[in-house]
Amino acid sequence: LRVTSFLDPWADAFGSGFAAVLAVLMFSGFLPGYNTGSGGVSKTAVSMWGTLPEKKIKPIISQLNDDENAPFKLSYLEKNPASYESELVNALASGKGPDFLIITQDMVLKNKDRIFLVPFTSYPERKFKDDFINPAELLIDADAGVIGVPLLIDPLILYWNKDLFASAGISRPPQYWDDEFLSGVEELTLINEAKNITQSAIALGEFTNIRNAKDILSALILQAGNPIIKNGTLDVTFGEREQGAPDAAEASVKFFNEFSNPGKKVYSWNESLPVSDSMFVKGALSMYLGYASEVESIKSRNPHLNFDMAELPQIKNGKIKATFGRVYSLAILKNSPNKVAAFGAILALTGK
Repeated sequence: LRVTSFLDPWADAFGSGFAAVLAVLMFSGFLPGYNTGSGGVSKTAVSMWGTLPEKKIKPIISQLNDDENAPFKLSYLEKNPASYESELVNALASGKGPDFLIITQDMVLKNKDRIFLVPFTSYPERKFKDDFINPAELLIDADAGVIGVPLLIDPLILYWNKDLFASAGISRPPQYWDDEFLSGVEELTLINEAKNITQSAIALGEFTNIRNAKDILSALILQAGNPIIKNGTLDVTFGEREQGAPDAAEASVKFFNEFSNPGKKVYSWNESLPVSDSMFVKGALSMYLGYASEVESIKSRNPHLNFDMAELPQIKNGKIKATFGRVYSLAILKNSPNKVAAFGAILALTGK
């Protein structure tokens, strides 16, 4: 009865289904960790690590911690993306580390042995699929359970320079790669007599000086119909294709490379140019493929840049409309002594 009473306020915060999940976890003994006393539920300290800015996360955590009904007290430590995983490995080796992590999808396979998988008996697979969009299904292990709970998705989008478009007589950004994009590339690229690109339409075709190159190529492959990774098993699907259908990965790489080929009409990029985001910021790149989260950085680096944002172009009449996104998820570590409290904090963070 005491457990039921403390779960009731949680039902208002993030739905009775999640409250039921917590109850099952506690009664089943899968997630030990709450400290309860005769006066009700005491606060269990839980810690979270991640690479998201602390100034963005702190107000949310403060609001959750101020809730007297919350059975946890959450702390957050922002980590440098470059050293995040190495710091985690060192911390766990010394018996320290957080209770749960903010991870992106590229960290799932590398850290799966360190993550506690919530069993389907406690978090049904059907409910997970109903609650979250398709990319989140990468967080399902078909044999074991839920690897993590999605917190946010940062999508790849198209940034476009409105002044350069206006100068070329183009009023809007392209919706499709097939026609308007290709014709626009010719109009928006300027090459001088020395064959140097002085203004580029788009940064495609190289990896050394194109920010997000791997992710852009991944988006093209997804749009062409290859999921790259199988949900449930996390097997790579590059070599798979429907009978009679073109190889999606091969076609995408070929399209990507066209723009760095001087013999093509759409030639607009080479390895001697500045890094793509820097060239866009200085006003010499008409279209930049970047993450939605980059918008504030672009504004701060050049407050006078006249730009806007649009969806990533798609394949005209394509079967799949897609972009690539970084899926930030919350995953409990196996060695956490506070798994129930950590799961409660995760449900609160991903609730209303």
